[in-house]
Amino acid sequence: ATDPVAVVALLKQVGTGSLLDTLIEAESLLNDGSAMVVFTVLIEAVKIGSIDTSGPAIGKIILKFIQMAVGGPIFGLFCGWFFSTWIGTIFNSSDVE
Repeated sequence: ATDPVAVVALLKQVGTGSLLDTLIEAESLLNDGSAMVVFTVLIEAVKIGSIDTSGPAIGKIILKFIQMAVGGPIFGLFCGWFFSTWIGTIFNSSDVE
């Protein structure tokens, strides 16, 4: 595995554009998120006791996958919007300073 922090630092020393830096950082986040979803789904399968695709357990596994793969980004977007709005209201505010 390649450390994206080291790669981005090296690219900044070389003088590449910020678009390449952003793409590498985004790819790293996508890999981390995908690994987390797969890990959580497999943990759920272990809790259930099997990965039998014919029984009702597969429904729980699929539900967990949808919850992590769809719910996670929706929650992240909401938190990003909320904190961005909140910081925008207190930035350069004389009451906060």
